[in-house]
Amino acid sequence: MRKALSVLTALTLAFSAGVALAHDGHAHGKEAILGTVAQVHGDHLEVADPDGKTVSVTLTSATTYLRGDSEAKKADLKPGMRVAVETADGKSGLEARIIRIGAEEKAVWTCPMHPEVKSAGPGKCPKCGMFLEKKKA
Repeated sequence: MRKALSVLTALTLAFSAGVALAHDGHAHGKEAILGTVAQVHGDHLEVADPDGKTVSVTLTSATTYLRGDSEAKKADLKPGMRVAVETADGKSGLEARIIRIGAEEKAVWTCPMHPEVKSAGPGKCPKCGMFLEKKKA
């Protein structure tokens, strides 16, 4: 019994190693990529993952863009935005099926000397002329 179990274990390990080598350790089929948009150019999206690696994904006419529950557009993708990309293998490699765009980071611009002065964008303080600084809302 032990010999049969040892042989079965050895065969399982050998088969698993062969499959991993045959596919260069990459999983095929559906995959999720989490990270920030590094670049959007033409029909490609480059996503920087948390490990600092950049993954290139093809954007197709079937790619769906979402922000929360709302529909978004390719034009909404900007470098630095957080995204979750659901992909699948396609004709041109890794293709984006669904791109979920992270919530917009709300910011308020305030004067360092006059915190009561607030603005939705950059500018100068009307009281002292200092540049407003970006603060998270």
